[in-house]
Amino acid sequence: MNAGQKTISIDEVLSQLSNGMDFSHKELHDMELVQTAAHDLSFRQCTFVNVDMTDVDWENLKCQSSKFINCRFIDANLENALFENCSFFEPDRSTSCNFMHANLRSASFQNCDLSGCVFEGADLFRISIQDSKATGAKFFRASFNGSAKLSHNVLRYADLRGANFAKCNLAHNDLVWATLDEADFTRANLMGCDLGGATTRYTKFAGADLRGAVLTGFDVRTMDIGGAQIFESQMRQLLENCGLIIFPDNRS
Repeated sequence: MNAGQKTISIDEVLSQLSNGMDFSHKELHDMELVQTAAHDLSFRQCTFVNVDMTDVDWENLKCQSSKFINCRFIDANLENALFENCSFFEPDRSTSCNFMHANLRSASFQNCDLSGCVFEGADLFRISIQDSKATGAKFFRASFNGSAKLSHNVLRYADLRGANFAKCNLAHNDLVWATLDEADFTRANLMGCDLGGATTRYTKFAGADLRGAVLTGFDVRTMDIGGAQIFESQMRQLLENCGLIIFPDNRS
């Protein structure tokens, strides 16, 4: 048990689970809270281990400085949820959490560790993920509906295949070696992103703002990049990626 935390039973949780309830310094182990409903719950400095929160209705949930180990949020309603300084990845056990098909509309993750988490098929309308680590996170075919803000995150090796990021703000993310195949970044803000080594087969970057982005390995022949914005200094890199050999102008 973590210092200062008290382990509570499922009966205690269920008896206290009501709108506006505040849980602080608690540990929850091996519980099924499936389909429970309560709004405006607050968890501060709590630890969840093997807790199943499938199909819960916990709108306006607030979690601060809490840890989630091998937890399931499948089909959960977490609309307007706020997570600050929370961890959803346990490196010692190599376990992460599952948000598959969850309703995360207008949810916010600030300074969290989402490494390896699954967001496949989740509703991410107006989601905000900032200053967080999501190495290897899986956003396969996730829907962001042109409104998400993901900035200053580490998304190395993340799976973004087929995800729709059109018109989203994705500035200053580390996307090194991420899988972006068939993703849609049409008119998205990718300023300052590091896309080194990312796979971009059939990816759409039409009208995207790529100014200052690292485009190592970008092959414009395999993607839709018409109307994208770049700095003049990035042109050489893109042309060399296509196999062109560029000589300096003869000024003699």
